[in-house]
Amino acid sequence: MKRLAALFRAYLFPFSKEALFGRPGCGAVPLFRIIIFTLILFFPSFSAGASVFISSEVDPKKGTIGDRFFYIVTLKSDNGKTPRPQVKLLHPEPFEMVNVELIEGKPGKAVSKIVFTLAAFDTGRLKLPEYVYEWSDADGNIKSVKTDDIFVEVKSVIIGKEPSADAIEKEANAVRDWTVYIVPALLFLLILAAVIGFYLYYKRQRDKRNVEIPEKPYDAALRKLAQIKSENLYAKGKVKEYFSSISDVVRQYTESTCNVEAMEWTTFEFSNNFPKRIEKYKNSVISLLETCDSVKFAKAVPVETEADDSYRLAVDFVKNTAPKESLSEQKEPVLT
Repeated sequence: MKRLAALFRAYLFPFSKEALFGRPGCGAVPLFRIIIFTLILFFPSFSAGASVFISSEVDPKKGTIGDRFFYIVTLKSDNGKTPRPQVKLLHPEPFEMVNVELIEGKPGKAVSKIVFTLAAFDTGRLKLPEYVYEWSDADGNIKSVKTDDIFVEVKSVIIGKEPSADAIEKEANAVRDWTVYIVPALLFLLILAAVIGFYLYYKRQRDKRNVEIPEKPYDAALRKLAQIKSENLYAKGKVKEYFSSISDVVRQYTESTCNVEAMEWTTFEFSNNFPKRIEKYKNSVISLLETCDSVKFAKAVPVETEADDSYRLAVDFVKNTAPKESLSEQKEPVLT
């Protein structure tokens, strides 16, 4: 007000009342002085400096732990210039600042908004952090405004009665009796061990059943000879197949038991390289193979008695040359 009065005297008092209203003989008041006076009268901010007004609000006013609260601070200047505030809170505690957004007003509005997104992790009636805005006036003096006190209600996530501070502290300090877990834990381990043991036993037994025990050479030979006889190939007129099958069984058996290449040899080579371990059966075996060869290559047709004799000769050869420990296990092949 003192500055206003001084400006008023400086610009208007040098002139008399008559001069102000344009009386003859008096100097006229310059137009620019009238304009300045009008500005001083109706727009004091031109001389006294601008003012900034602050307001704040929060949404929502109630929530639970971890909820987000939008703290909105609005700044408005009376000089037509948009305030440019600092987008931070010096002391956000007991809240945690998640995000901040500055919304500047449109030209000529002279309004700015700051939206602070806060999260609360304490319960009770909490005060929002204070926001302070500072600026300099026309004389360089620092001025400031701050938000009013605003509170929000924060509850725990438990629906219903909220636990008291004493109850929470008692629960936090309680020493749990870990011995109550020993029996269930031991029972669980015993059941788990039993399940694992049963599984391993079952797997071992299954693997044993799945293992194919290799058939002994003499068993395989006797089985194949019995199969040849049961198929009654000779009676069906399959003479060549009958004698060829008997020859193959004798050769395979000799090869597997004496470690020779009986399947690859001719009957002549077989005779010259006959295994010494079964030397005493040489004549009967070679005679059998020569009979089989005559049917295979010379298309000979032995009589039925010769066919039976060839079969019997092959069976006797296998049984007589089997390992001694297996003699008690040998049985006459089932003939039909």
